[in-house]
Amino acid sequence: MTLPQLIQSYRKQQTEVKLAKFYSVINQALKQSIAQNGDIVTPSFSTNENSEFLQEWCQTNITKYLKSLKKLKFNQNYYHIEFADGSNVRIYGGDNSVIYFFYCTDYYRLSDKCFQFSEQYGGIHNFTFTYDSTHKEIRPIFYYFTHSQKLNSCASSDRFGCAALIYENGWKVPKDYPLKF
Repeated sequence: MTLPQLIQSYRKQQTEVKLAKFYSVINQALKQSIAQNGDIVTPSFSTNENSEFLQEWCQTNITKYLKSLKKLKFNQNYYHIEFADGSNVRIYGGDNSVIYFFYCTDYYRLSDKCFQFSEQYGGIHNFTFTYDSTHKEIRPIFYYFTHSQKLNSCASSDRFGCAALIYENGWKVPKDYPLKF
């Protein structure tokens, strides 16, 4: 293998490990919250006055159950969690009771650029999840799409289907993944 191939293989492997770990850690926190507090409520976030609810929601359902936190930050738009491994998540409230998790695998190197959902970072350094109240866990956005639809979404400019492709493949980047690490 050449040096560029080794670097690409290493980055791909690190992404797989971090995605699987993030998925497990957040869902364990949610399960602990449900066991202690009952079902998780996700009211509509269509107005700015719900920013305080987002902070309370994150503290009640997630952060108090996480052990590997390095730093927390909150502003009116999102709740930011930094993990000890350098990965981060920003949690946003959306319309129709949707809570989004924008996960960045390499925040130390990319800083705030990681949360710019562009072709440069999407599907390589950042991945989109949402809380699925039916299954009571977070899942990659578009996890219910067909494989072909996930591929098309991952190859598009928003890259939202990329986490779903890796999830579908047991947290391993599939051979037909449309992006290079």
